Amino acid sequence: MKVLPLPLALCVGLSASSVHATGGAASADAAKIERGTYLARIMDCAGRHMPRGADGVPVFSAGLPGGTVGFERPGLGIFWPPNLTPDATGLGD
Repeated sequence: MKVLPLPLALCVGLSASSVHATGGAASADAAKIERGTYLARIMDCAGRHMPRGADGVPVFSAGLPGGTVGFERPGLGIFWPPNLTPDATGLGD
């Protein structure tokens, strides 16, 4: 079993649950989506996993398809935040 760092695990769970919560008990799903939105906002998932416009502001309408700002770890290289959407290009595959 692969263990994700806590912030990544939270972002992954929030991204995946917000898309799959469209059927069944609508009020329970709506509460989950509202809670996920709140947690994604306070954990700043968009800060890394959302593309940014030319002005540096996150493009919120894009969702979490991966960041466009890399960060360098000395001796390890530059890391680009991955796509967290449930699409086949992200977590869906």
